[in-house]
Amino acid sequence: QVRLAQCRVGLVLPCSIPMAGYAVVKLRGLQSATHLNDQLGLCKGFDEAKGRWLIELQDGEEKALKNDNILTTLEPGSTLRLERGCVAHVTVGRTAVLTQLEDEQRESLDSDLSEFSEKFNVRAEINTPDGWPQFSMLLRGQPDDVDRS
Repeated sequence: QVRLAQCRVGLVLPCSIPMAGYAVVKLRGLQSATHLNDQLGLCKGFDEAKGRWLIELQDGEEKALKNDNILTTLEPGSTLRLERGCVAHVTVGRTAVLTQLEDEQRESLDSDLSEFSEKFNVRAEINTPDGWPQFSMLLRGQPDDVDRS
């Protein structure tokens, strides 16, 4: 049984595979696959039976990694591209900053996000996986539009 992270989202993002609620992580300390160290991946959940995190790499390959092999706090602006460039997870900052927003500030942020989506022709949402220290912007659209945004 795989337990997936839960999330709060602003806009609904239809896509072929769920993207919201997953967190971007950096791989580290791998000894048998050192070429993967420092790559970004999408943490899709935790396999309790194996005691490992399920990580999707940018090329679509999936790995089951120990907790010590993932870094959950990334530099703001760290970007993971998936689905042939149609999806981007962009690390923004600490979840605590987002959760401390007053209702009026959050409404303004949601409005700005809607305008951003229209301006760049992408679907965008704030991705805040429960239990993770950071949130990201999740962008989906044509690769050129995602690049421009």
